[in-house]
Amino acid sequence: ATAEVDNIIDAEGIALVAVFKSGSVTVASRETKIAVGNATAPFGKEVVVPVTVEGNTGMFIAILDVAFDAAKLDYVGFENGDVFGAANVYAVEYADGKVQLYFEAEDNADVTANGVLGNLKFVVADNADLLGSDIAVTLAADDVNMLNYAGETFEYVLADGAVTVADRDKVCVSDSSAKYGDEAVVDLAIYNNPGFFIGIFDVKYDESVLTFDRVVGGMENIHLLFSGEEGSVRVYVEAVADADITVDGVLASLAFDVAADAALVGTATDVAVEIVEVINYAGEDVELAAVAGSVTVLDRETIAVDDTVAEFKH
Repeated sequence: ATAEVDNIIDAEGIALVAVFKSGSVTVASRETKIAVGNATAPFGKEVVVPVTVEGNTGMFIAILDVAFDAAKLDYVGFENGDVFGAANVYAVEYADGKVQLYFEAEDNADVTANGVLGNLKFVVADNADLLGSDIAVTLAADDVNMLNYAGETFEYVLADGAVTVADRDKVCVSDSSAKYGDEAVVDLAIYNNPGFFIGIFDVKYDESVLTFDRVVGGMENIHLLFSGEEGSVRVYVEAVADADITVDGVLASLAFDVAADAALVGTATDVAVEIVEVINYAGEDVELAAVAGSVTVLDRETIAVDDTVAEFKH
């Protein structure tokens, strides 16, 4: 409230009456706000979306309908929060993209606590096209299902939320290209790095097209070791300091010789990465997605001289 007041004080200095002279009074809202929270998760991974209550004026029964795009979010479960006792809380998926939440007080009295009503659990569709998008999770309710202990509909407002789709924590091989008979360089890189201390990766390739030659570069402030056999290069990465590596970037650049075979022109050969082990400084496993790349074989440049084709390697 904002107002200028005259106070009537008794002999003990205690205010008995406050008389408003001018100004305005802001009256607190008597609406119970129930909201879906916002959350972020990579595509293909689980996400937890809270449903919360604040300004709770007293609830005895609350039935909420949750809606979402089932092609983008797969509902996998619900966990009760800290407002209602678990005995009378239920969640039912009654159609694709529809979940009904039922809350009822355990005692013969209104629940007035604020906090998390419960947590919805989804798995985001494993679709890179969703990257950067917001998937709406909405709430709806019928007044007859929003009651206090007196059997009256309590005043409420609902707020929707969304799941923002992020990129995965990943280690990947870059795409590259080179002319047949030339050298191709591919990068083994990490993105959305959650932090790791040791990483062991096997880079796999088709030895009929590529021959591993050497490591030509890598990230600063790491120990980098490698060993190779036909069709595979093992790359060992360890932090120099006694702390996790947390930056994104190229861990190692690998050089391959492309077979000198003109029949390969226009083809793309896969270069995959397999994760052997990744742990953080605390010794805990770190989960990363593995994303393959490829090397596309290009033709050499040619020029015609007096009906004779001269071939030049660049």
